[in-house]
Amino acid sequence: MNPDPESLAAGARELVRTFVAVSLPAPLLDKVTRIQRRLQAHPAAQPVRWARPEQLHLTLRFLGNVPRNELTRLGEALSSACAELRAFELGLAELGCFPHSRSPRVVWIGVTGAVTQLDGLERRVEEALRGFGDPAEEARAFHPHLTIGRVKARGDEGRRLGDLLARERVPELGAWPVRQVDLVQSELSPQSARHTVLHSVRLND
Repeated sequence: MNPDPESLAAGARELVRTFVAVSLPAPLLDKVTRIQRRLQAHPAAQPVRWARPEQLHLTLRFLGNVPRNELTRLGEALSSACAELRAFELGLAELGCFPHSRSPRVVWIGVTGAVTQLDGLERRVEEALRGFGDPAEEARAFHPHLTIGRVKARGDEGRRLGDLLARERVPELGAWPVRQVDLVQSELSPQSARHTVLHSVRLND
């Protein structure tokens, strides 16, 4: 039975906000949450909107809007990109912000461990998924990090937050094995973003 042309057209018009990411295990998410709470106790950190545990992930590639009728092909391309790759181990340590401490917009924890393998995975994903999503997202360089908060402050308020982040230290939080890569849908709302895994790829042991 051939697809209905109107249904195909509707699928092409409906856009799904997507990204590719690596998830973290619950024990590590608990440690990150404790760090967020510690920072939140400082007056200088009040302008930060902290990510909830279910929103914490290591983003490999943000794709932006993808037509719904391309999601199957997108999942197949992601599977192909990861087909020959083996699992590896990453860790979390240190604290920082983008773009710099004088005007922070994003608060992050750094990534340690097998970063070379992570870079290789990201390159494979970027090459395989080129052409999907918003063209502007393809130009963004990859800087491995875990976003734990987004900043609403500017000027002196932002600089005070930057000074706090420069003073704080985050020790090695522990390592976890990266065995899976997910294609995730992100649905925005005034309160937060809701994430739904659309497709998962298992890495080789």
